[in-house]
Amino acid sequence: MQKLADAQDKRFFMVTQNLRGGGNPFRLANRAIEGFRREQAKAACVAKVIMLDADLRGQMPDHANRAEDLLRREGFIAIWQRPDHEGLLLRHFEGHERADPPAGRAMEALQAVWDGYRKNMSSSDLQKVLTHNHVLRAAGVEAPLMALLIVLGLVRVP
Repeated sequence: MQKLADAQDKRFFMVTQNLRGGGNPFRLANRAIEGFRREQAKAACVAKVIMLDADLRGQMPDHANRAEDLLRREGFIAIWQRPDHEGLLLRHFEGHERADPPAGRAMEALQAVWDGYRKNMSSSDLQKVLTHNHVLRAAGVEAPLMALLIVLGLVRVP
């Protein structure tokens, strides 16, 4: 995201919080909201975003629905990564925009197109491979990601 912003001479600061993945999506949503409120006291905010693994929806649909309602009320953009983070990353690559591997198979599918990918790569390592075109490709099929790019001013709406 930062590389995309730099290319367009946009300036913003991102605060990230690792919610320690997995678990109850409603609890994760609450932790994100609490973390945001702590950060909001320090600086103004342009967008509130949370990324959750979509496989949690199937495991805990009631909690996922409650999380979606809460996040919407709190003004968050919720990006549900299908089925997980690696599945979302896979859709950044040409020819894989509509790929939707089953839970547990996204890592294998991603590594087939991105030799050297490993779980929990730093954002600077991700930026070495993922270009502006990669992000736009994924945003073309992931509406919440596109919404984030628009809010940040990184994509113009005609």
